[in-house]
Amino acid sequence: MPTSRAFDAGGVFRACVPARAMTEPQAVLFCTFCARPQTDVGLLIAAPDGSTAICDDCVDIAADIVGSWKENRRIAAAEAREAAEWCEREADPEWQKGLHNFMNQPLDGHEAPD
Repeated sequence: MPTSRAFDAGGVFRACVPARAMTEPQAVLFCTFCARPQTDVGLLIAAPDGSTAICDDCVDIAADIVGSWKENRRIAAAEAREAAEWCEREADPEWQKGLHNFMNQPLDGHEAPD
């Protein structure tokens, strides 16, 4: 049976729906996330069986959520790398000596520690 990737008569995008089903009358679908009917949204993307659907506004919100999640993971990975580099440097005796010398430098107007 041929399949189609197009909009049905109700304006709902249906991927892999049999071509004959595209012309059959469809019940009004609702966005599974915001519960708005297909008549109140710009685009409604539905599962082939109509069991779930998502409108274009909810897709935008979901994309923002996923983008934020990916950015947070990227930042966490960078912080983990930085912490690992810090631990590696801290274990280096030369770095420890340099830090010790830096911390024991006198401040302007103050005497050096004993």
